[in-house]
Amino acid sequence: MNYNTWKERIDLAQSLLNKGQHAYLAFNKRIAKQMNKSKNVRKWQKLEREIRGTILSLKKGIQDDDRGIEDTNYPSIQVTFSTNDATDWNFQTGDNSYQGPCYGDKHWSVTYITRKSNCKDIAKEVVCDLSELMLQAQDSVIEKQP
Repeated sequence: MNYNTWKERIDLAQSLLNKGQHAYLAFNKRIAKQMNKSKNVRKWQKLEREIRGTILSLKKGIQDDDRGIEDTNYPSIQVTFSTNDATDWNFQTGDNSYQGPCYGDKHWSVTYITRKSNCKDIAKEVVCDLSELMLQAQDSVIEKQP
């Protein structure tokens, strides 16, 4: 159910408060998810465009001997994208394990790029991964609140 106006949200929150704290907390969790989705749409779209551009640039630089996907006969690279807040983000190529610009970020998405990769599809997949990880982390914080 969508609560489109602040008045609807406040009225429902008040009625849930009257029913008990548990119902109120469940309502707050649903609203937080809904607001997070609608409020951040532009931020996620911008992130997707930026990641798509990065993937395109990386794709053009794939060398004949690059093998991000092991045991294959075609050139590819492994790329990790990361963020803490979907505004600032990093990427690194290869398996850098405990070093590189992504290491300090909380949320990571690892993918592979070949010369035939669809940049748009990969960017959508990466953004989907990162947004799910951030939403899970946010849900975890909401659940832990008293």
